[in-house]
Amino acid sequence: MLLEKIRYFQDISEIQLFHGYYLGTGAYYTARLAACEYLARIKKQASVLVLREERPEYWAPLGVGILRELSRNAFNQQPEKPESIKQAFQIMGSRLKLDVNLFRQQSWLLKNYKKQVKLSRYF
Repeated sequence: MLLEKIRYFQDISEIQLFHGYYLGTGAYYTARLAACEYLARIKKQASVLVLREERPEYWAPLGVGILRELSRNAFNQQPEKPESIKQAFQIMGSRLKLDVNLFRQQSWLLKNYKKQVKLSRYF
């Protein structure tokens, strides 16, 4: 089953272990670094969802240095601004070979989208 072959890395309070080591290495940290650099540059805080698909034609992984620069480059591009989360997923779906709903089912961030409340609500 395809879903069994997909690895998801999520930066929430839990650490995912696989054979005794943390899976969130390499590509995970390159995307996180690029996102943090961008957010620091624009002086904003945000939740960031990065979808990266590694396909069979990516037969010679060149290391995290290449991924780091690709991630940084992505944050330097003019952003697309979809009207809704639904439209954002349609755009992503047109670029990925995997069904984006697989990511939606596994993402804590997407499951909790629009559920966070401000502290001022309680005061």
